[in-house]
Amino acid sequence: MEFQLIYSTKSIGLRYFPATTSENILRTVLEVTGKRFLLYFQGSSLVYKDGDGIPISLENIIANKVTPIFVTVPDGTQNMNTQILPVFYKQTRRIDTLPLTKSNSYTINPNGYLTEYLGKHPTIGKDNKAPFLVSASAPSPSKPQLLAYTLEDLKSHNRKNDCWMAIEGKVYDVTKYINFHPGGDILLDAAGKDGTSLYQHYHPWVNVQALIGKYQIGYLTR
Repeated sequence: MEFQLIYSTKSIGLRYFPATTSENILRTVLEVTGKRFLLYFQGSSLVYKDGDGIPISLENIIANKVTPIFVTVPDGTQNMNTQILPVFYKQTRRIDTLPLTKSNSYTINPNGYLTEYLGKHPTIGKDNKAPFLVSASAPSPSKPQLLAYTLEDLKSHNRKNDCWMAIEGKVYDVTKYINFHPGGDILLDAAGKDGTSLYQHYHPWVNVQALIGKYQIGYLTR
């Protein structure tokens, strides 16, 4: 199954498999995507609408498998001059008739991680500025020798261009991973710290080692 989010003249397809994707994961991915809309379009509020132009909540979107979803940022100041607005049922249920300038498709993995796939929505036109979600195929750094680090060692690595964090006793240098994180810079909330509690609160179902194990540089000691 797939959700289609239409924003400005662009779209994101979020493909998922109901048997392996929980409602909590769907909600998290849609919430994170919504936050990125707000950041990208520089607004303070977000409205989802169905194909009839009726505002709809995330709970209804997930429960009723509503698609396409038209995203609006009423007070957005960036790149919202031209929008495709829902008009009536038959027109807005046909994605291929919409004048989109760019479309991207992603698969929601069972752990909530997004990977880009070449599906039925290829790049259209010449506008390559959006979307802001990127492919999860980050470069593979060589495996460093694992060393022992303290929380004091982590403190100085607390910036986007130098970001270390500890999760469940393992220390990771996630500097190269930040741009691939579906939640973007929110990852910096754990920069230079032990991020175990944040991880357990927001993503308890995610296998951290499978996701960012290649960025592990050592172990946390007290």
